[in-house]
Amino acid sequence: MSKPRAAQLLLLLFILLAGSLTMILQKWVGNITLYQAELEERRLVLHEAILNNQLPPGYTSWKSLGANGINIRVATVYLAEKIHRITNISILKIYKLIDTGALFISMLLLVAYLRKTSPPIYTLIGLLYFAAILPLTYFFAVFHPWDRLSLVCWIALLILLRSERHIAFTALLAISITVKYDTLLLPSLYFLANVAKYNWPRVVVSSALMFTVSFGVWIGLRIILPGGFEDKNVAGQLLINLSDFRSNLFYYPPLLSFIAPILLALIGFRYSDRFSRASVIFGILLFVPFIILANFIEIRTQIPILILLLPSSLIGLKTL
Repeated sequence: MSKPRAAQLLLLLFILLAGSLTMILQKWVGNITLYQAELEERRLVLHEAILNNQLPPGYTSWKSLGANGINIRVATVYLAEKIHRITNISILKIYKLIDTGALFISMLLLVAYLRKTSPPIYTLIGLLYFAAILPLTYFFAVFHPWDRLSLVCWIALLILLRSERHIAFTALLAISITVKYDTLLLPSLYFLANVAKYNWPRVVVSSALMFTVSFGVWIGLRIILPGGFEDKNVAGQLLINLSDFRSNLFYYPPLLSFIAPILLALIGFRYSDRFSRASVIFGILLFVPFIILANFIEIRTQIPILILLLPSSLIGLKTL
């Protein structure tokens, strides 16, 4: 078989696999967890609250609604509402369609990203491990319709950053903040992957400009849409996370998800290119804000860290 023909067949197989995995997860996992009928009313309440930046009757704060800090995650909510008004399809069905499309695209982008550093067989292993972890992302959540779309942004941003397409990266970075602002610190990866003695002034300035864009959009959203953020009790959050860990121990989702990728990434670290090594460092550092500011058991928030680890993890696996 000729190389172009083989490459086309390989691409088709990855597309079919991504489609199959997406359907399995959305139908057989999603329908009994995130999309179950019992959650529909609460999801609609949260949709309206974010859409109008207004608390529903009976609630005195966004924290009491279980939505502290999410009122500025507006891109997915506005998109769903716009489609609903044009098509008259129900809001919750639109959210599921957005989730499904974004999950499929994220798998294809992951294949494209991993192929930069890994041969097809290891790219396949990376995709399958990613898919094996995804069922855990359907739990411990009621209304987080931006997670899949944010994951698309994350992987696309990593592709752009690795390709040194910095203007496109910065533009997409600004958009991603309106989806979910966990990309806020991503310019740090650019700094880690590029800074050296001979170029540090240019890299520092470029990093500062990228941070200006990301924090500028975030601050702008908070000014335009006030009231959604309340102070977080760091000590209290740490106690919650410790309690969750003690309650679950060997079944704790972050432990199950990351122990193998981290160990393999450490093994593959010295054999990885600079961008992959910087990604490992940045990914491990990202655990800190997730541990002190969020419910760490909610593995859905940490999937971008897995993407950061995978290139070096696959190199570690190949080394073994």
